[in-house]
Amino acid sequence: MTEPKEELTSVDIAAVVGELQEYVGAKFDKFYQYGDETVRLKMRDYEEGRADLFAEVGERKRLHLVEEPPDAPQRPPNLPMLMRKRLSSGELVAVEQHGFDRVVVLRGERGDEVYSIVVELFGDGNFVFVEGDVYEGNEKSTVLRSLRTVRLKTRTVAGGEPYEFPSQRVDPSALSYDEFVEEVEKSGSDLVRTLASVMGFGGVYAEEICARAGVEKELDIQEATEDDYEAVYGSARALFDRLENGDIEPRIVYDGDAPVDVTPFPLVRYEENEAERHETFNEALDAYFAEVDEYEEQEESGDEEVERQRRIVQQQEG
Repeated sequence: MTEPKEELTSVDIAAVVGELQEYVGAKFDKFYQYGDETVRLKMRDYEEGRADLFAEVGERKRLHLVEEPPDAPQRPPNLPMLMRKRLSSGELVAVEQHGFDRVVVLRGERGDEVYSIVVELFGDGNFVFVEGDVYEGNEKSTVLRSLRTVRLKTRTVAGGEPYEFPSQRVDPSALSYDEFVEEVEKSGSDLVRTLASVMGFGGVYAEEICARAGVEKELDIQEATEDDYEAVYGSARALFDRLENGDIEPRIVYDGDAPVDVTPFPLVRYEENEAERHETFNEALDAYFAEVDEYEEQEESGDEEVERQRRIVQQQEG
């Protein structure tokens, strides 16, 4: 059986961020932290009403609105307490995906104060609360607190330090056809691996682009023709056009009874699978992860029952 998706791709994040534009102008209410990996942002919007944004940055990496958030912890840890002190009653002024990376920046303002909330949905994941605008340069933004401290040769994320974005990959949504070909030809790999890693689409959407282009996914870059490049570029551009226009058809995909994926629009690879349609991608994500948890709990309880029956048989045989 296909393993269920546990992390959002760059394409998924673009769809989420697109829908969250409706909440720009909302007021931050409270902030909550669950364990070491999850933060909830509670907001109030005049038109949309209450909104709870869930950011999980552990083994599971997701960012989306939730309809029924878990109960608030009794004692808020230091991170949400600091965010309440600095940003409660402030306004959400922007939600952006950093390039085409798995990084989301939410900017808030309260009076003359500007803050950035950075949700990193790659690698080990992180949630970072920053004083200042992270897009105004290192001198203008200082990390106040984060779920994880990062000290690498390439970047540092630690309290009191300027916030540093990870090394940015190519943003395929901003490439002209000639620039796209130039980037692809630098790769010594095949087409699907180049789209997945160099361009950042990830395996599922890299294969989808190839399938819709009618080009063999394992085609060696050195053997690709201009017709191949034009078809693949056109397929990628069509994907970005749908995301930019909000032209999505969210659905949860099943393998038998098991939820295995959630996508902003139908994919060729899942044509034979059962799927459940949702109105928004945020709703689909909320329902999907709840179903994955429920399914895994049922599987686990089923395994426990099988083990119990096995022990009974062994005892009877003894």
